[in-house]
Amino acid sequence: MALGIREKLFGGFGVVLALLLVIGFIGLRNTTTFAAQFKSLYDERLQSVVELNAVQQGLYELRLGAAGSSYASANADQRATIKAQDEKWLKQIDDNMRAYQTRQLVDDEKAGLQDWNTVYPEFKKTRQQIIDLVDRGDASSAATVRTDTYSPLTAKSTDAVSRLLAVQQSVGR
Repeated sequence: MALGIREKLFGGFGVVLALLLVIGFIGLRNTTTFAAQFKSLYDERLQSVVELNAVQQGLYELRLGAAGSSYASANADQRATIKAQDEKWLKQIDDNMRAYQTRQLVDDEKAGLQDWNTVYPEFKKTRQQIIDLVDRGDASSAATVRTDTYSPLTAKSTDAVSRLLAVQQSVGR
């Protein structure tokens, strides 16, 4: 049976239409898969990096705050201002670490969080000890605590956050 021109044209357009539908389906599937992967990357990695950077900034600012050497020479109004600023940084650290801990974490991140949870409470306790010593007028003891205990704890806290950031970089590759 010979096909007429009309049937051949409909057949050709039908094949083209079928191929177009297949290509459209493949494109739609790939687009939704890529979108889901990018959302996962954003939610699990980028947000974590933003939170850890905020923690890092807070630690940096706390080194310059009430536990710093300039606090001892400040007057009462300046000390109150410094303490208020420090509260903001402490809240930033606590809020961002709390948010970070709610994410899906790989084993290296869990280990890094254990390090953080060990050193950070000690960091805060020593920081408060320095402030109490300065407020009582014992600047020399505060300086000793700052040098002997607080500085190493600050370094350990910063290192813990840096290791968590390094894990983010390695997981993101």
